[in-house]
Amino acid sequence: MKKIILGILMISLIALVGCQPNHPSGDSVPSCEICEDCQECINDKALVDIFTSDWGFNENDPEEIIYKFNIYNYGSIEAKSVNVKCVLIDNQENILGSVEKNLGNMASQSVTYQELYKIDSGVKDYEYYSAICFIKSCRDCTILNDLIPALKESLVGLR
Repeated sequence: MKKIILGILMISLIALVGCQPNHPSGDSVPSCEICEDCQECINDKALVDIFTSDWGFNENDPEEIIYKFNIYNYGSIEAKSVNVKCVLIDNQENILGSVEKNLGNMASQSVTYQELYKIDSGVKDYEYYSAICFIKSCRDCTILNDLIPALKESLVGLR
């Protein structure tokens, strides 16, 4: 019985050693071609993404709209000159208002919470509206939405 357990442990140890990192940077990347290709892509440049978390009217100024979002940099290089645009659309996908801002640089492998403010008179009730924020441009980086054809196509009219 001890020999069987010892044999299983040895096989497990050999299998575990076979999955140790072999990437030049020493990162914890399993030794498979797909992961190495992905890690190489991320190491070469910043890979940025955005998630719109919420939007609404300012309680103190009902004509001011607040857009809230998180920006993620999955790459190991700083993203430079990150330019974000937030738009307010109605249920017919008409753009009712937008705000754009250059947020500057973003550290590698980081996430940041941001808010943008825009005064939009004429928008009274947000029951019939939606907001979306996206990364319009950045330097030395890849925008994740641009790598996914369906997402890239859905943002064409908003850019």
